[in-house]
This record gives sequence, structure tokens and C-alpha cells, in this order.
Amino acid sequence: MADETPPDGAFKALMLVPKVACFADARLADSIHGVRHNARVSLLTSVLAIELRLDAGDAAALRAAAAIHDRRRRDDRDDPGHGQRAARPSTCGPMRSMKQHPHGSSESLAPSP
Repeated sequence: MADETPPDGAFKALMLVPKVACFADARLADSIHGVRHNARVSLLTSVLAIELRLDAGDAAALRAAAAIHDRRRRDDRDDPGHGQRAARPSTCGPMRSMKQHPHGSSESLAPSP
């Protein structure tokens, strides 16, 4: 069942923060494409989802993809295929590998611990 587009203000921007353990190389978790970058991108996609009036399900999928898009990088510079690697299921799947930022909205879909 598809979610309906929420009215203005029905949900707030939410930042998902990937766990360091879910990065292919833990050294890259603190790099330019690391935890902070992925968290910022998830927050920005959340804002875009609100502006574009995406339904809650699409907004949640977009946020999750943004929060994990660089987690399988092997190099901070040129790393062909890192997006495809990040999209593959793993034991650190998107909803198991993230935590809700403490300032996130309680009205938003929160990942499981």
C-alpha cells in the first residue's frame, strides 16, 4: 500500500547516521566520504523529499540510500563500482547499520537498532 503525500509539516527532516562498522574500510569512516558526509547527504535528501512532497515511503528509501551510498568505498578518490557495492545487501543492511540522529524527528520513520 502506497503512502499518501504528507501535508506540509507532517514530517520533519531526519538525519540517518551510518555506523563505522559498516564501512568496507574503517579508516575511510572518518574521511571525506565517511560517516559525516553520508549523514549530511541523508539530511539533505530528507529536506528535498519534503520540498518535492514525496510520500513517507519514498522519502525513507531516499534517506536510507543517501546514508549508505559511500559505505563500501575502498578509496576516497577514484573508486569505480562503490555505489553498486553499497547497494548490495550485507549483514550491515541499511536499517541495521544506522542510528537516528538525536535531533531527528520522532514523527519520521526511524531505523531499527
